[in-house]
Amino acid sequence: MGLVVFLLTAVLAVVLVLISSTLIRSYTLHGATQYAQTVAEMARTALTESMLNGTTPTLPRLKSRLAETQGLVGLNVERSPANIEQFGPSQEGLPHLDAISAEVITTGRPLYRLEQDQVQAVFRATIPYIADSHGEPNCLSCHQVPEGTVLGAVTIRIRISDILERSYWASLTLAAIILLFVPLLLYLINRLYRPIIRAAEGVESAVARAGDGDFTTRVQTSGSDEASRIAASFNRLMDLLENGLIRISGQIARLVQYERPTNGHLLTETIRAVDELVDAAQFKQAIEEDETKTEVYQRLSQVMRTKLGFSRFSIYEVDDAKNKLVPTLIDGEQSAENRWCDAQILARSESCRARRTGHPVNAFEQPGICTMFVGKGIEPGLEHVCLPVLQSGGVGSVVQVVAPLDEKPHIDQQLANLSVHLREASPVLEAKRLMETLRESSMRDAMTGLYNRRFLEEYLDTLLAGVARNKTQLGLLMLDLDYFKQVNDSYGHEAGDRVLIELARVIRQSVRASDLCVRFGGEEFLVILNDTDAQGAMLLAEKVRAKVEEMRVQLPGGAIQKTISIGVADYPADGENFWQVLKYADVALYAAKEAGRNRVERFVPEMWTGNAGEY
Repeated sequence: MGLVVFLLTAVLAVVLVLISSTLIRSYTLHGATQYAQTVAEMARTALTESMLNGTTPTLPRLKSRLAETQGLVGLNVERSPANIEQFGPSQEGLPHLDAISAEVITTGRPLYRLEQDQVQAVFRATIPYIADSHGEPNCLSCHQVPEGTVLGAVTIRIRISDILERSYWASLTLAAIILLFVPLLLYLINRLYRPIIRAAEGVESAVARAGDGDFTTRVQTSGSDEASRIAASFNRLMDLLENGLIRISGQIARLVQYERPTNGHLLTETIRAVDELVDAAQFKQAIEEDETKTEVYQRLSQVMRTKLGFSRFSIYEVDDAKNKLVPTLIDGEQSAENRWCDAQILARSESCRARRTGHPVNAFEQPGICTMFVGKGIEPGLEHVCLPVLQSGGVGSVVQVVAPLDEKPHIDQQLANLSVHLREASPVLEAKRLMETLRESSMRDAMTGLYNRRFLEEYLDTLLAGVARNKTQLGLLMLDLDYFKQVNDSYGHEAGDRVLIELARVIRQSVRASDLCVRFGGEEFLVILNDTDAQGAMLLAEKVRAKVEEMRVQLPGGAIQKTISIGVADYPADGENFWQVLKYADVALYAAKEAGRNRVERFVPEMWTGNAGEY
């Protein structure tokens, strides 16, 4: 550093010496030029006065008048040809006209030149005298020449060696002063600004490292100067940023109850985590406005596929009543078959480790932890993560993500985000499930488990729209136990309830899953057979009648046996109004009762005694 300062000082001194020497030389020559012009004017004035006085001017006399002029070492006056023609040559015996004087007389322009030998430096100025009628005195009053004619030239030599020598010594003195004081000045400047420079470099380094996520760098401080105060203020700012980001990250981790993996960039990871929380909050707002839990699952599937980048995943819903898992979405497909797990989990939900323990199952961290995963047999190298969705203290759903082992970094990065979305979805799913349960219970008969009339009224429009769209038929069966009142009178209402429950079981077992069984009221039941004509409805009705006849209901006092009467109608073959056709089935039921009970009757128009359109 000291050598650099010395070299800079030396270069500065040389530059300043050269500049000052050039400027002094230029100033000296300029001063000599003006000096020579003054002497030339004095000579012209003296010559003019002599002519006006009628005397012939002589060069010695002129030199004696100018002898006191400082530095003057030579003075010559040459006449021009025009002047010689009028007054003749000079009588002074001057030397022959040299080339410079001849050029000046010829061109009328002055010439200035520095003539330097080993002893001294002389400034030569050769200045022409030009005839002018406007000045005082009027040159043309004596000279018979045109205006602007060169009358002659005066050559003046001035010694400037002393001036140049003093100038050079002044330059050297200046250089010596610079050499002495500039290092001292640079030292003082360095002493003053070096702490500030170090602080600035420290701030720059800390900011650069902070840009890479490292907020631990601090600027070194010493003393109480301005630089130290700047460094201390910056360090306090960095402390605030680092502690704030660490606190935010910790709060987010506690909020989502999942430790996020980081890439070392604290600020970027914090911003990303906050963005994910905002996305999750918007997701929750959206699913709260969904009508059913199926819509919630579909929206969750969309998030997993588009935002989280999962292509293979499953969502299972826990059916606690039946102790099984129901596939809701498989790889984003609704009602798809189970693909990645052993079928045991569908029949016995405890077979699923996540369902049984209520804890996440991460086979990327612990390969082979769950024996129910069969994905490796489908595609080698696959692993899985299963996250339980807790509802009311138990597992309500299980979300499974399947991916190759080389996607583990992506899985690790997105699991926290998925966990946040599942936490937001959990209470919403629970509320939707509760609402569906309440709605389901309000539309089912509590004793038999069959749908009630309210369900029929709400579902009917959907049912009839499907019939019209598919151009199919509905077989309607109205069923009524024969002499049911005798059971209540003889055995009590509890026995009557057991008979109804057993009848409901027989009816359910006799029809398809797509058919609807409704307790229409009291001991009267309705069965709606999808895509079934009258002939098919008659066959099924006879099957139900025979099974009911064989039915034995065990009571404390023994077993009882009952029969049933059934009326059959066909929609829309028997009428375009569903409720009218239902009335026709009821009419056929009472026809069966009147025909002796324990029989099936198909509605025919002759059975209807009311007006058309009445029901």
